[in-house]
Amino acid sequence: MPELAVVLLTRNHESLARSGWWKKEPKDRLIRRFAKADAARMAYIAQHKDHSFQIEYEDICVQGPQTHALFDFLDVPYATERVTEVLTIKHGNAKNPLADYDDDEDETPEGDDEDEFADPED
Repeated sequence: MPELAVVLLTRNHESLARSGWWKKEPKDRLIRRFAKADAARMAYIAQHKDHSFQIEYEDICVQGPQTHALFDFLDVPYATERVTEVLTIKHGNAKNPLADYDDDEDETPEGDDEDEFADPED
């Protein structure tokens, strides 16, 4: 059985709040909600450093240093051409992260956003 590797994806809260998935929600509520979720992720990473890795969406979009470090963490070679090929595939309604990267206008479909990180003030 392969060893467990948990990759935790995060994104800039301001950018995430403007994305198509969330943009109809009150920004201040979202920022609190995202911060709470990030705190839970960071707590997990702190307790499980041996098999967890945090990476930011923005870094993946530009194939930055965290993206390269992810491959090191997974102990697999970084193949620039293959990574670029995968990142240029349009998935669902989302924009292509390399060809169309624009923090202000995601086209992610709306969906059910009820989860454990919901703001209790609502």
